[in-house]
Amino acid sequence: MIMVPSTAGSGADITQFAVIVDSLRQVKMIMMSKSLVPDISITDPLVLTTKDPQLTANSGMDALAHAIEAYVSVAANFLTDSYALTAIRLISAYLGKSVASKTNLEAKDAMAKASLLAAIAASNALLVLSTPWPIR
Repeated sequence: MIMVPSTAGSGADITQFAVIVDSLRQVKMIMMSKSLVPDISITDPLVLTTKDPQLTANSGMDALAHAIEAYVSVAANFLTDSYALTAIRLISAYLGKSVASKTNLEAKDAMAKASLLAAIAASNALLVLSTPWPIR
């Protein structure tokens, strides 16, 4: 299985978690399976140049939320903290630049890396397991 993320946000392309949204019932459901973990995930910052500034900002804030949640998780450890803090630093330095310019590949690349790091931190700090589901 090959994944190609289209935003620099959730980092779902590298995790064993999937969120399914039932918009009619306004319920989010989670699916967890090792079979969701891809063999490879290809992150191309050029894909991010096709996104509008609002989506870029929202996705970046999603990555930031994952990084902060991982850092303060009761299951956080040295490795998750390292990933989370690096993600927070990258997002702090590059989210504004990424939103301001669709063609700033340095910023897009940094945000793609931040999303990846935040997802690794969040997955390994067991955030999904402590989240109450369904959310209304």
